[in-house]
Amino acid sequence: MTGPTARNILTSGRALTLRSPLRRNAGAERSALPYRAARMEECQSMRLVYLALMAGAASILWSWEARASGDLPPVPLPPTEFASYDACLNHLVAVQRADQVGVADGAVSDGENATRQKFLETRGVIHSGADSAYYDAEVGFQFRATDRKAGYIHTTYSYERTHLECAGKRLNGTFASGYMSDGFEVLPDAQSSTP
Repeated sequence: MTGPTARNILTSGRALTLRSPLRRNAGAERSALPYRAARMEECQSMRLVYLALMAGAASILWSWEARASGDLPPVPLPPTEFASYDACLNHLVAVQRADQVGVADGAVSDGENATRQKFLETRGVIHSGADSAYYDAEVGFQFRATDRKAGYIHTTYSYERTHLECAGKRLNGTFASGYMSDGFEVLPDAQSSTP
């Protein structure tokens, strides 16, 4: 027997014929082809439905997460050349001092039933080599408004992240900003009045 369903093997001058185990009944295979094609189309359509559902769920979760907080990616600052490394270092110290202004004041009244507060998170100017130093800082701004009628305090928080680096007399850096999810805190006197 020869053909596409059989293989001839020559061993010691004798030809052996082997049949493929998958092709025992060619007629049955031909009758199963429309069923297999229909089943494959059904599976592909189910995959498409599944992928569409997963994409929809991911977009809902992503949009919910985007509303919870947001970050803008770091933007490179234009490089600046100073007269010397010391002049660049003095610039980093001046930026650090400017960032510290208002932090020690704590919560400051910003009108009736509202406060604002500035926060600073930094390790200061770090010397990283003979002619290199950097300054990393996150400056945060918190605003709190009390609504006594509704019985809560509404808090918003935004921040700016700065990375400045002196490499010799050249200053490079990045700037990024973002915000956190709004917070709502129940007033203590409102908690005691609820049943």
